[in-house]
Amino acid sequence: SGTRSTGNKNATAVTLGSKEQGKRSSHMSGMVYIVMGGQAGSEAKGQMVAYLAQQLYQQGRLGGVVRTGGPNAGHTMTLSDGTYKMRQIPCAWHLLGVPLFIGPGSLIDPEVLSHEMKMTDINEDDWTRLKIDQSAVIITSEDKAREVEDKLKERVGSTREGIGAARANHAMRTAKLAYPNLWCRSLIDDVALRLDQILRSGKDIIIESTQGFGLSLIHSGNYPQTTSRDITPGQILNDAGLPTRIEHRVIAVIRTYPIRVAGNSGGFSGGEISWEQLDEQSNGYIKPEYTTVTKLQRRIGNYDSGDIKRMAMLCRPDAICMTFLDYLNPELAGVTDGDRMFKDRKVREFMLKVAQDSNAPVRWVCT
Repeated sequence: SGTRSTGNKNATAVTLGSKEQGKRSSHMSGMVYIVMGGQAGSEAKGQMVAYLAQQLYQQGRLGGVVRTGGPNAGHTMTLSDGTYKMRQIPCAWHLLGVPLFIGPGSLIDPEVLSHEMKMTDINEDDWTRLKIDQSAVIITSEDKAREVEDKLKERVGSTREGIGAARANHAMRTAKLAYPNLWCRSLIDDVALRLDQILRSGKDIIIESTQGFGLSLIHSGNYPQTTSRDITPGQILNDAGLPTRIEHRVIAVIRTYPIRVAGNSGGFSGGEISWEQLDEQSNGYIKPEYTTVTKLQRRIGNYDSGDIKRMAMLCRPDAICMTFLDYLNPELAGVTDGDRMFKDRKVREFMLKVAQDSNAPVRWVCT
């Protein structure tokens, strides 16, 4: 098939609930799949995107994958030849010939982009492979310095990658845009136009959104410990260069135990829990996690129904991808059979609770 396997052996598909969703309309148009975080990030969106992209690719339906957000969020994907942590390029670069896009609402760190282009063997001659929207904002060294000077990490747990400062410059109309300031001129394009052409051809598009609803600037209720934009389907579509009325399906990725980044990054509605407690509960199986970008130890908390219900109210997910099921029962480590996971009483009860809280079926599960 000309692909490298995602190697995500612990991902599988399961359906909870009788409601039939995700049907394609009768008119000749592709479908847009939004993969977004249902909590505060690090839910395993990268792995879900890699998995979904491969499924659509094998069915001959995938027309492209577009990433929104900025390099302050790292998406991890596991292939047969190793693990990759992507901060700019979509987690579908392993599928040969699939067009990749960085949307107009995204932010570009030239150094990170250059590193990932080399890592994925994408170069400036691959003008049919990777397209960067002309209106994407470039992060400068001054933006990063400003966030350090403003003590953004200490105040709100920022990664200090220059995201907030660059967005502020954009609002003040002083930011540098990809055109004419990015070195790889041959990759600059009108992404909105390209995505429209793909959909009109009947192919599907995946939008790979960064971070999660719990970090939304306006709607999360966690201000000021938020990111610098909203994480909702409407905002994600806009950042990708697509109209909100386009036919789309929302896939929310939800962890068994939500996390936040280190520092003063906001509270947990369900209460914070220590890694030592989880280590003891799991007989040594659960170990501390570290963020992709800052390499600092994450904070972790208990699942909260109220958070998911609010996310569902404002995002209306069509389906749920449930991750880290082995945190509920370490005996599921390495299990690839969704039915085997569902037979576990604790897991089954938890999945049904998530389906009820989100008013959406759990269609994918993984450990």
